[in-house]
Amino acid sequence: MPLLVLLVALIPIVISDLRRRIIPDVVVVPASIVAIAAGIASGRGPWWHPIGSALLVGGALLGPALVRPDGLGMGDVKVAALMGAALGAVPGLLALLAGLLVAAGWGLAMAVARHVRPASIALPLAPFLAAGVVAVVLPMALVHSAW
Repeated sequence: MPLLVLLVALIPIVISDLRRRIIPDVVVVPASIVAIAAGIASGRGPWWHPIGSALLVGGALLGPALVRPDGLGMGDVKVAALMGAALGAVPGLLALLAGLLVAAGWGLAMAVARHVRPASIALPLAPFLAAGVVAVVLPMALVHSAW
């Protein structure tokens, strides 16, 4: 259930980030609450695990967002927290890392193509975070379906 909440929430989040560079709190906050509640209700681990995972994965982006708020918004931090709540700590961090690596590669390719400094390229991060989620979830689903 938490995974379904994440996947459904990512659709309007990505669309909004692509169109307006804004991640709507009206989507990400309720989705995070539902993902945490569903994770707790599932009984698959300690009750605090979804909360701790959200804090850990979201916290991984909090420092950079505070240091450079013009480069990384708090909406991105909230999406990362949602990823942690829905996926758990390790898959959430892996999805975050995968998304950041894809974003870095895309940004570098754009900088080379435009003959500009990589730091001058601004990208919406949510689509790359969504790609990271897919990159982690798809192999997990394939492995689980094989058993």
